[in-house]
Amino acid sequence: MLVERAAIREYSEQLGLKAEVAIAKDLDIPDSINEKFNFHWMDVTLPSKEKVQLILVLTERNVTPTVMELKADLDVISKKVGRIAVFGCSGIRPAQRRNLLEQNVNFIEPGRHYFIPEMMLAMVDEARKRREAPEKVKALTPAAQAVLLANLYVKPKEDFPGLKTRMTQRDLLCGLDYSRPAINKATDELVAAGVLQKLDDRPYNPEYSFVGDKEEVLAKAWPLLSSPVKRTVMVSIELKPSMQPRISWAGASGLAEHIGLDHPELPVFCMSLKDFNAAKTDDDSWITTDPAQAKAFLQVWSYASLGQQPQEPDELSLLLSLKGTPEMPDYSGVSTLTGHLQWFRPEEI
Repeated sequence: MLVERAAIREYSEQLGLKAEVAIAKDLDIPDSINEKFNFHWMDVTLPSKEKVQLILVLTERNVTPTVMELKADLDVISKKVGRIAVFGCSGIRPAQRRNLLEQNVNFIEPGRHYFIPEMMLAMVDEARKRREAPEKVKALTPAAQAVLLANLYVKPKEDFPGLKTRMTQRDLLCGLDYSRPAINKATDELVAAGVLQKLDDRPYNPEYSFVGDKEEVLAKAWPLLSSPVKRTVMVSIELKPSMQPRISWAGASGLAEHIGLDHPELPVFCMSLKDFNAAKTDDDSWITTDPAQAKAFLQVWSYASLGQQPQEPDELSLLLSLKGTPEMPDYSGVSTLTGHLQWFRPEEI
């Protein structure tokens, strides 16, 4: 019966809900109830941005209250604190679960049920609106783009097309560090773009497969991809490729590393926006606007380079970063850069 609040929060995120959970203390609740439970404020943001205020009720010990007792206690708690009271539980027996549902007791059982009738109508209506009016994807967000490219690089060709290969969101992450809401949004975008299909309607841990082989998937997605470069700064310190933080060659330097050209006079590197913001939090004196002090250019990317080695940025992100710039290679250079990617068509550029 015991359940951790972290499991409740993670399950909420699996369902596309943003949940903030904090310990609630010194509540004006009868001692007879206070002794049986511990309490947490739980603020849930629905996909529609509507906010719902709950109080999460957890047992302090592995004790199972009767359904009628629990229903009465939740009613008292809700009236006292002015929030919807919901019971958190795990591993309950089918008969207990059925009784909770029949008595309309609000409860969350991670991986199985998120039963809060006061929220259900809003959630169902939001889901209906998304199904009836799917948003047309004009460009993939950085997370969706990174997830797609990572799968093209990492997954074997046998995973495309994929009815024979069912993948969860965790499988699709390919080791990338994105939150549950971010990967939910990324997979929704890839489905809307027609390169990924959802194989079931389960709200928790659904499975997906790619639509077509690698060549077809990339050809369909290519018009939706964009340069990962957010901004470029000059730095007054010497940089070199590294893993922590992830610093890679980029721009003309990245092209030189890949196809054997001469490096530019000032080397070019890239770093993710997340790492860049962390690096300049305490000290940003290494960023300069004086060309005389500049020792390198640093491109700030919306996601970290997906290359297997830090000295080499991944080929497609590099191409996207060069598109429309004087450093963009010609057809021959593109072919040389991507020759080992048998699923890439240089003519798509």
